[in-house]
Formats: sequence, structure tokens, C-alpha cells
Amino acid sequence: MPSLEIVPADTGRALRRFIDVPYRLHRERPHFVPPLRREHRDLFDKGRHPFFLHAEAAFFLAQRDGQPVGRIEAIVNHAHNRFHDDRVGFFGAFESENDRAVSDALLASAARWLSQHGMRVMRGPVTHSTNEECGLLVDGFEEPPMIGMPYNPPFYPSLLEAFGLTKVKDLYAWEVRASQAIPDKIHRVAEIVRKRTNVVVRLVNFGDYTSEIRRAMSVYNASWTRNWGFVPLTEAEFVHVAERLRPLLERFPEGALLAEVGGRPIGFCLAVLDANQALARVRDGRLFPFGLWTLYRGLRRVDQVRVMALGIRPEFRHSGIDALIYLELLSRGQRLGYRRAEISWTLEDNRTMNRAIRMGGRHHKTYRLYDLPLTSLSPCH
Repeated sequence: MPSLEIVPADTGRALRRFIDVPYRLHRERPHFVPPLRREHRDLFDKGRHPFFLHAEAAFFLAQRDGQPVGRIEAIVNHAHNRFHDDRVGFFGAFESENDRAVSDALLASAARWLSQHGMRVMRGPVTHSTNEECGLLVDGFEEPPMIGMPYNPPFYPSLLEAFGLTKVKDLYAWEVRASQAIPDKIHRVAEIVRKRTNVVVRLVNFGDYTSEIRRAMSVYNASWTRNWGFVPLTEAEFVHVAERLRPLLERFPEGALLAEVGGRPIGFCLAVLDANQALARVRDGRLFPFGLWTLYRGLRRVDQVRVMALGIRPEFRHSGIDALIYLELLSRGQRLGYRRAEISWTLEDNRTMNRAIRMGGRHHKTYRLYDLPLTSLSPCH
């Protein structure tokens, strides 16, 4: 009978095999978009990624007869637990064959490690936190994910639920098509805001990118501070994300907007080209020898964007400034000929935001976060 083993994968050959798992398991799946291997390696580099300055993690690799068949990351995010005053541990980077023996063994390994580190709940999947890829796709398997959104085959939810994980929160992705007229209400609200306030919506100045990053970060951390599951980004993390996205932002500068009142940043919007349209053609995630040309050529044909963030400082909410930013973004995208956008993600119970998006958008994907009380672990786990 084939033997299954779970081994630590934090260094050396085991880590390289850990990184290779999604390419190995999903390369034949039509909606899998292989991440660039260089970026995927950096994501799990504890010596370079700024997330690990305030977090601990363990990587586990599942092998059957020496061949990788799954992986998982167990995470103690000290920043999360300080901010929320709780003991929630996380799991992420989850990949598995359609085999409960594999998924159960991986989830049990992560749960044991988290329990040993004093955590009372295991939540996920998130890689590494809610500021990175998070959630498991449970509805909307008909198309590939947009940039920065996770991919998983349809059988993953059953594997997690069979282990005893239960839903804690759903995240919504919304589709907005350029062919749809921008709702009259958004035009009316935006016009009122222009007449009654001195708010200015402008493009990010890439010639002063470092300062612009700090302005955007101040709005980001203030805007989401009360959101469920939110953890403020450190400056190092924000700079890391901003530098990684910069090449895409410079190809679509109209997607990076700041709203200011008297020179003070009070809102911002971040929309980037969906590089996944181009990456889908780089099937193994390698840029050399031919992937770089394939990616470059593919980026020129991208016709959709992902709205990754739209935030307003709490004291300026319900003033219509969000409608003004939304109108500016949609109008610019339509003028440039982009076919569609995805706004992702929003919390299922963020009724104000979801109601506003629903005026011109369609809820087309659902991602789910799960919880498992670690005190409920049975001896077999």
C-alpha cells in the first residue's frame, strides 16, 4: 500500500518541492493560472518577506512514495493577535490531491502546530494574512481568478468541511462590465460632491512614488481598521506590495487614484491590470527562456482590471466621495477600452459597500474562510 508522510518543508529541497506543488497538481486544469515562480519563491522566503518580521510559520509537505501530493502553511500572526486580542492561528497555501487521507493529514499537522503555539482557533485559508490571497473559492468556478485572487478546484471545500472546518465568513467578488451604463445615481452623487466639497481626485504621481505610498498607506490602515479580520499593514509590507505592483500600475496609471481635501489624503483606489490574462499563457510560471516574451506580448492584450482596494477615511464616509472615486475609475476604464473589471473582495455583511456595488455590478464569485476550534481536535486528528 502506498505510504503517506508529512514532512517539514521550511528549507532546502523540501521547500523547493513545497513551492512546486501547485504547478504539479494543477498544470492540466484549464482555469489554473501559474504564478511566476520567482514571486512564488519570494512569498515563502522567511528571510526576505516582511510579513515574517511579525509572524511565525511552518510549512508542511505531503508525500506519497516520495512524490509531493499536497502542502500547507501554519501561521501565527502576532500582529493579528495583538490587534484583535485573540489567539487565532491561520493555515494557508493549502493544496491537496482529491484524497481525504492527504488533506486530513495536512490539516491535522497545521492544527497540531498551532495548538502547540498556544492558538485556540485555526482559520483559513489565508496566505499569509488577509492582506494577501485569502479564502477558498466555493462559487464561480467557470473562469480563472484575477490577479491576487486564489485558485482552487471544486473539491477543496468538501475536503476542508470533512475535516470539521465550518464557515466563518464569505468574501464576495463583483463583476462590472464596461458595456453597462454607469448608474445615474452615481453621476448625481458625484456631481453633488464636486459642487459642495473641495475634494480633489488625482492620479498617483509615480515620480514621487515613495511619498505617495505613505499617503495611500495612511488611508488604507485608517479605512479598514474596523473591518472583520483586518490587520494593519506595516510600512515594510505596504512598500513590498507597492513595489511588486508598480509595473502593472504604470501600465494602467488611471487605476491608482488619491482623493484629497486641502492636500490631506482622505481616500484612495487601487485598480491593476489583470496580469493573469497574460500569465495564463506562461504555463510553467518560468520567465526563461520563452516566458518573458509570452508575458510581455500578453500584457498588451489585457482588457480587464481588478479593483483591489477602495477606501475612505471613517470621518469622510457617507459623504459621496466613494461615488466620485468610483465614477472617475469607471469613466477612465471605459475611455481606455477595458472590457470589464472585478471588485474583489468585500465582506458578505458589508451591506453599505455591497449595496453600492450592486447598482452597477454583479456578484459573480464567492470565497470562504473557515474556522476550527482547536480544543475540538480529536485524538485521531
